[in-house]
Amino acid sequence: MAGPSLITGSKRTRWRKGAGGIPLPRVGLRLSDHWLALLMVLPALTLMAIYVLYPLSQLIAGSFLQSYVLGQAGHWVGWQNFQIIWADNQFLPALNRTIYYTVGELALQLTLGLAFALLLNMNLPGRNIARGAVLFPFIVPAVVAALIWTYALDPLTGIVNYALISWHIIHKPLLLLALPSTAMNTVVFISAWKYIPLIIILFLARLQTIPVEVVEAARCDGATTWQVFRHVTWPWLLPVVMVAAIARTILSFNEFEMPFLLAHGGPLQSVTTLPVLIRQYLSQSVDIGSASAVSLVMMAILVVVLSLYVVVYRRGERTLDG
Repeated sequence: MAGPSLITGSKRTRWRKGAGGIPLPRVGLRLSDHWLALLMVLPALTLMAIYVLYPLSQLIAGSFLQSYVLGQAGHWVGWQNFQIIWADNQFLPALNRTIYYTVGELALQLTLGLAFALLLNMNLPGRNIARGAVLFPFIVPAVVAALIWTYALDPLTGIVNYALISWHIIHKPLLLLALPSTAMNTVVFISAWKYIPLIIILFLARLQTIPVEVVEAARCDGATTWQVFRHVTWPWLLPVVMVAAIARTILSFNEFEMPFLLAHGGPLQSVTTLPVLIRQYLSQSVDIGSASAVSLVMMAILVVVLSLYVVVYRRGERTLDG
């Protein structure tokens, strides 16, 4: 007896072979590639609409409303919230501190991250253990890291001051987190220490993909170590450097944990960055409109800066392809 016929050619077959070669009818909708692709990304689009687009719309709307109670609709005030934060004596200093914090942390992380990645890429004894140990600061939660450094830098019982005095490097304890002149730089250093493993791993992964024959050809042509780095290693690393810079710029510019946990805004507001200022608007004044306005300004600044990053990134990609 003849088995079920299969429709071939331009039409899709109505039967398929199951386990043991048993023919089974096809079930389900016949979707084109376009609709199938849309169906596949629909869950991600739904989550994005819930967790990204909806909060963003609430932020934009809240920056033009005046509201002092969470969950209640405010009344329209237009640009008044932006005028309030612009007239506030804390906004521009907080913006300058945020830029200083972001640039300082980014410079430390990229410079030291590149140096450690190049070191860990060398064939040195114990490098596998070092590659695992370098992740420790990133694994430690921000709250725990802040507590550890707060105790370590304590002028009376901290191990840092004790070691420096014992080694006769200093004669009296350093108030690194208690003085306006040193608080910001200390927080920048600790935050860079906390998140530098991410940069090291990104750079190290990219270094592992450099074609060995290209490096050997450059050395056979008489290139020095610096010339190999400049003309081979650095162009190969540049796209990843830009990706790391973009990621850390976004995270550093919006970072709240370290400036607040380590210094609570700092002595004399010396570590009060924009995220900390937003908290002050919400917790002290309960001014939701001003806090939303500051957040929207931060987002606009990041959009401009990241647009410049994208331009440089594309140029780096074209240089590498050429």
